[in-house]
Amino acid sequence: FNDKLMAEDILAAASAENRADVLIVTIPSEIVQEAVATAISKNVPVFGMNSGYDVADNIGILGFVSMEEYVGGKAAASQFLSYGKNITRALFINHEEGNSALTDRFEGFSDTLKNEVPAIEVEELVVDFSNGNTKQVASDVEGALSSCQYDAVLLSGDRTLDFATSVLYSNGCLFSNHLLGTFDTSSQTYDAIATGRLSFAISQQQHLQGALTVAMAATYATAGKRIARSSQSSFGVYFSGPAVVDIASLPSPDRQICVADAFPVCPNTKAPSGRSESNCPCIDRKSIKIGGVLHGTTADTQWEILFAQARQAADDMGVELILDRFDNQESDEILFTKMSAQILALCNEGVDGLFVSIPSVNLVSAIEECQRLGISVMSINSGSDISKSINLEHHIGQLEFSAGLRAGLRLVDSGMKKGYCLNNDPDNAENQDRCAGLKDSIRLSPGVIYGGEINVPLDKNDQLKVVEEFVAVGGNWDGISLLLCSPSLTDAALSLQERHPNVLLSVFDPTDPVKEVIGSRILFAVDQDFYLEGYLPVWLLATYAATGEKLATSFVETGPRFVEEAPSKAQQTCEANLYAVCDEYFELNQLTKVRPAGLALCAIVLLASIFFAGWVLSHRRTSVVRKSQPFFLVMICVGVFVAGATIIPMSIDDSIASIEGSSKACMSVPWCFSLGFTFVFVALYSKLKRINRVLAGAKRFQKLTVSVMDVCKPLLLLLTLNVIFLTVWTIFDPMHYERFRLCGSGDLSSVGVCVVGDSSVSVAMLSSIVVINFLSILLANWEAWKARNVATEYSESKYIGTSARVHIVFLK
Repeated sequence: FNDKLMAEDILAAASAENRADVLIVTIPSEIVQEAVATAISKNVPVFGMNSGYDVADNIGILGFVSMEEYVGGKAAASQFLSYGKNITRALFINHEEGNSALTDRFEGFSDTLKNEVPAIEVEELVVDFSNGNTKQVASDVEGALSSCQYDAVLLSGDRTLDFATSVLYSNGCLFSNHLLGTFDTSSQTYDAIATGRLSFAISQQQHLQGALTVAMAATYATAGKRIARSSQSSFGVYFSGPAVVDIASLPSPDRQICVADAFPVCPNTKAPSGRSESNCPCIDRKSIKIGGVLHGTTADTQWEILFAQARQAADDMGVELILDRFDNQESDEILFTKMSAQILALCNEGVDGLFVSIPSVNLVSAIEECQRLGISVMSINSGSDISKSINLEHHIGQLEFSAGLRAGLRLVDSGMKKGYCLNNDPDNAENQDRCAGLKDSIRLSPGVIYGGEINVPLDKNDQLKVVEEFVAVGGNWDGISLLLCSPSLTDAALSLQERHPNVLLSVFDPTDPVKEVIGSRILFAVDQDFYLEGYLPVWLLATYAATGEKLATSFVETGPRFVEEAPSKAQQTCEANLYAVCDEYFELNQLTKVRPAGLALCAIVLLASIFFAGWVLSHRRTSVVRKSQPFFLVMICVGVFVAGATIIPMSIDDSIASIEGSSKACMSVPWCFSLGFTFVFVALYSKLKRINRVLAGAKRFQKLTVSVMDVCKPLLLLLTLNVIFLTVWTIFDPMHYERFRLCGSGDLSSVGVCVVGDSSVSVAMLSSIVVINFLSILLANWEAWKARNVATEYSESKYIGTSARVHIVFLK
């Protein structure tokens, strides 16, 4: 990679004239880090993936997806230990000295082994590929492994895999006794695992890294929503790895191909380059079925956004979503019974993934039945502890203890001296965690007292009485804070504030009426973000069903997000509309309307060429035609026919052909036009050259016979050069068809165009073709100028010159 070029591109994306709505980066060096920090200072939202996770949080990156390398090293060590071998000596082979990511891998590997096996020896071998000296690398690896002295060998990457397996095999080191692992996956690692030469590979699941980062960035750009930093990572990172690939989890050969080609989604059938066809059949996500069962009833208006965004995610991913909403029930028991029945029905019918809320342990048996059927299950909103205990894929929501803790620390910073937690549902585990978090934050804050948890009744008047009796002090309540577990307690709390003006109020799960007084009467609200709780499970389950890749992070934390001011009118409108996405008006600007006219004109050109060629042949013995040299006249007609036929491939786009077919049509255009153009102008040149040579001989009183072949050498030369250049262009860097989305005044549109190519080969070949065809014009002009004084019956130089000048203007 070129880090200087990366930095320039990042700064360009942050410039006023090209400012990006959101920027996605990797941070492989300090130069890039500085550029990213500059972009953030200019208020460009930035998300990151892969490298740079250790600095992302410090410089203000909004979200990061990666494999934390130290954690990857720990996973590799744990995998070695899981085989039950007696490991007394281990080696880490580092293929790039100074690479901090590889150093972190080694440290995680070494620390874990030493913690588990105190007497173990862990060594590091650093090899140097920088000068391309593979012989030295091979020698270093052989020197380390030839005596079979290591029980476990971990490679920092697969660059040294062939060296290591070759040495172990040739020296009789049994792979069953001398375990070998590596980081990163490829066809090479898959083959080594399949043949028993490699025990396992650690994958960071790069497809998931890229796809999730884009989804995060797009969600932020459109709705201003982002997931909270992960509490499971010291850097706040969401882990795309480590995922262990061994003989038991080795992908099938077909899946290996799809991993390499990045799982193309129908109708896209292209490989990652965008030019060649993928070897992986495109994934038809319409066949993926996702189910959802949630306890938010039709009476719970806060859940409107969650349900709406689950459906939006299904539309965005192109999957089928089965998500019914229960009416309000007479009791929780009845609701939970219906939820269990719906969970079992969906799993027995067959879904590719299921997301559920778990407000009660009564749902666990139904969920476990789904797991026994092999269905991937995620929980959202409630039930994080249960989710962990029964090993669900993820819990998506707010970790309530953490939210209560962080809310308490904010209250301490705002002047809280004594804090109370108001709980309207004492049996609710989430509320209990919120209060426990507040209590712990006060424990961490010297001089602050935890007043206790106040269990308040449903009646507002009773709520006022219960709280005042519990606090048991009068006056303004200086330094006293109330953390409300539910927005239903807000009216009572505001009434208390009228009696005790200095009380500090904060609330969980703000409703619209609550948001109106945030910043004036309420310090802040704690939002768990129903938007993300609805969108993310569908996205993650659909991705897992399509690719088999899932986050290594068990909790996807949608909150807490602290709301400190009332939302703007625009934000209120978006929330009232449930962040509905506009029906997309998308004009493809295809050639459907103009194609008939273009093909009609093409037909006129082709028929005229055939007619005039036939006319010349039928009148070839008449004097005027003989003097005009019928061979070259026919050649001109042939050239016009071929050049005119260019309109046919130009009329082909993705409205009538596949992307591959359109790309082939793109490459046909220069073939037709260039060859036809050369025929026409070299024929004119040859025709005039023949006349000029004959008349020049006549002036010297010489009798000359100038055959057609005598003047056709330039034609053969230029045609040969055209064919060579076009063939090289077609083989090594052909033109291809791409569709680019354009953003106009409110409506979206796109245009399909033929792109020259991605490398310098295209530029070189196109430039060469332009030069040689321009040369044919110059040659024709030169011969026309020499023939300017020849009798009209032998020369058309006036018309040829005019035609040549028009083409010169056209080429400019």
